[in-house]
Amino acid sequence: MKIHLAIIFLSLIWAGYANAEKIALINCTKENGIFNREQLEKTEKLIDKNKQTIKSTIIFKTDYAKKNKHQKVLVSEAKLNFVDKNYATKKIIVNGKIILETIYDLNEKNYETIDHGNNGKVTRFFCE
Repeated sequence: MKIHLAIIFLSLIWAGYANAEKIALINCTKENGIFNREQLEKTEKLIDKNKQTIKSTIIFKTDYAKKNKHQKVLVSEAKLNFVDKNYATKKIIVNGKIILETIYDLNEKNYETIDHGNNGKVTRFFCE
């Protein structure tokens, strides 16, 4: 009986890890841009589809961080508003109005921002 319980317990734990799907967007740059390797070591946006979160990490070059007197590594995490097989979205809402919306294409591994406070200006980002 203990063996059966152990097998069930382990299979439940492993099933959780097997279903965990994370998508990484690495070193993204604006449309027609070049990743700034003089200032940055790496940028990463890690989308966890199960938790519906996005974790953004920026790692600056040591010399650049010292010169500009800020941290070498900046990390933030936010809840996504929507996630499905192909897309995820994050919205910044102030006083009931969408100010900034980001749409992540999980297949193409790129994203775009729509600045609703700036006449809907769209900026596209492409990742390595």
